[in-house]
Amino acid sequence: MADTAILGSPELQGDPSSGGNDADPDAQSMVPIYIVTHASQLPYEFLNPSPERQLVIGFDCEGVDLCRTGTLCIMQLAFPNAVYLVDVIKGGEMLMEACKPALESSYIKKVIHDCKRDSEALYFQFGIKLHNVVDTQIAYSLIEEQEGRTRSPDDYISFVGLLADPRYCGVSYLEKQEVRVLLRQDPGYWRYRPLSDQMIRAAADDVRFLLYIYRKMMEKLNNKSLWHLDVRGALYCRCFCINENGFADWPPVPPIPDNLTDKGNALEEEILSVLHVPPGKMGCVIGKRGASILSVKESCNAEILVGGAKGPPDKVFIIGPLKQAISTPLETLNELRECLEILEKRESIFERKASAELVRAREHARARNKKAALYCLNKKRMYEKQIENLGNCQLRIHDQIIVLEGATAATETVAALRTGADALNRINKEMNINNVDKMMDDINEQTENVKRIQEALSVPIGAAADFDEDELEAELEELEAAELEEQLLQAATTAPPAAVNVPSGRQQTRQTPHLKSAEMDELNALQAEMAL
Repeated sequence: MADTAILGSPELQGDPSSGGNDADPDAQSMVPIYIVTHASQLPYEFLNPSPERQLVIGFDCEGVDLCRTGTLCIMQLAFPNAVYLVDVIKGGEMLMEACKPALESSYIKKVIHDCKRDSEALYFQFGIKLHNVVDTQIAYSLIEEQEGRTRSPDDYISFVGLLADPRYCGVSYLEKQEVRVLLRQDPGYWRYRPLSDQMIRAAADDVRFLLYIYRKMMEKLNNKSLWHLDVRGALYCRCFCINENGFADWPPVPPIPDNLTDKGNALEEEILSVLHVPPGKMGCVIGKRGASILSVKESCNAEILVGGAKGPPDKVFIIGPLKQAISTPLETLNELRECLEILEKRESIFERKASAELVRAREHARARNKKAALYCLNKKRMYEKQIENLGNCQLRIHDQIIVLEGATAATETVAALRTGADALNRINKEMNINNVDKMMDDINEQTENVKRIQEALSVPIGAAADFDEDELEAELEELEAAELEEQLLQAATTAPPAAVNVPSGRQQTRQTPHLKSAEMDELNALQAEMAL
């Protein structure tokens, strides 16, 4: 059985996993708290999600530097009649693996305040894709918009502020401030074991009133706002969970319901767009004290989020209607260029004024009017100071334009690559290696069938099939031998007669061989001497 810390009522009334009285904050403050270190200590309905047993629970996480690289220490689950503190430090991966189906289930609605970092920690530390959430921070903003109240882009309601609002709960949460002081002094506060009474109380108080707040908010939200709540909850859960595949492995975003499209409401699909910022340029995008990013938020109907120190450090996330999410960077670039043009015009005006004051100062100096000349020089310096400030502003805007242009190009490149990857995935699904092997086997089989058909067609039929090939070949050899013999006889009868040598009465004179040249020379020389 789970360890129990009763902070209020001495005993648990009824099944903690079943429905109960969540309509009274006082009743919620009296429910018992169970500390869970094994999956068997959790309600069966939670561990085994089912369409027949759909649940709504309060949900939150505590940890050290809670994000993708931090440490998840406690996961709080609030049921109508009990609060469960899942001790992740003691239970480890085995306990979280048992909770994974419920956290990813569409049959269990998780009510949470600001889900982004909790979802990021669950995804990167345990591979859990948090799904089907109701984010009370989003719901609060939707109700404010629905009732005609405007807010600044960065004016998000805190959980303490939400609890204190009499429309939803009206409960003071002073102990939260004490825990925050302790966390600033010791960031590893939630790692310590055993859990102290203060830790148990603070963890439970973060979820015990969420079901009551949820019911109050559902009474105020209209159908249009309910759809926005579902969509934005899904997008907020995944925005900081981007990886090399983008968000391909996450569940689809809820579509626009038919009952809203039929009424002619101009609802537009909402998406999550990611702007990739070059390394080291995030400061230029955010601006001094967030001035640049805040001006962009004020100029569009979209939520713009940055990872900050916890990361991801090089991305800007834009959540909103399709046109807004896509056009926001381009519109921002146009606004920056228009602002740059205005600054350049102001700079040229101040330059002309400074030149005119310099001319006046020289005239007064020639006239020996020192006071007037100094006055003109002071005005000239004021204009020059304005020119310097305008030049610095132009440099900052130029820097932002370069960064946004690069980030937009990178985003478009990633989108194109993702489109290509999706196309390849679709092609590979239609044409896998097994299908190719089967196709090649079919081709080989058909080719073999054609060869067999051709061989069958070439077999002699009828009277030709009765002839003996050996007899035919012997007859062919006889014909060839007769032809050769006939050719030899014809050659013998047509040849010319051979010549016969008949001896004559006169013998041919035998010619004396030629003497060698040296002997002829000696003979000629001897004849010459005899002639003398």
